[in-house]
Parts: sequence; C-alpha cells; structure tokens
Amino acid sequence: MLLNMKESCLEVKRVKPVKSAEWLPPAGEALKFNVDGSAMGNPGIAGIGGVLRDKSGKVWGLFFAFVGRLDSMAAEILAIQRVVSMCSL
Repeated sequence: MLLNMKESCLEVKRVKPVKSAEWLPPAGEALKFNVDGSAMGNPGIAGIGGVLRDKSGKVWGLFFAFVGRLDSMAAEILAIQRVVSMCSL
C-alpha cells in the first residue's frame, strides 16, 4: 500500500507548544525581583508589573501599572527601569 504524502500531511494538526514557567528561588538571604511588561498590539495598550520575593516565596513587595501605548519590548524595558529605580532609593 502506497501512502499519499499530500493527504497524510494535510491530516497533521499543528499543536502550539505550551510554555511552562517555573519560579526559581534566590540563593541565601537574597531577594529576587521578577518583572514583566506586555502590550495588546504593536504598539498598543501596555502594562508592567513585578514582584519581590525571598527564597521561601514570601512576597516583600510588588507593583503594577498601565503605561500608555507602547510595544511589548518597550514595556519590558520600562518594567526593568522601574525595578532599578525602586532598588536605588
């Protein structure tokens, strides 16, 4: 029996891979800031946020804000800038 490659290729359904995220705690007595920025569109309505945790996962601080119309890369950079300014107080 010969397999028709065109027909068999059409039967394959593409599955989008699921992205998995795992939080890794900081070493020793350090604290860890995780940040994110995203936009709905390019550019689009954008937001930033972050959380400061210790090795046990206890939350020591957090922030979030809408930041206007930006692309996602600019939102990511703005989130990092916000953390740097918070840490230098």
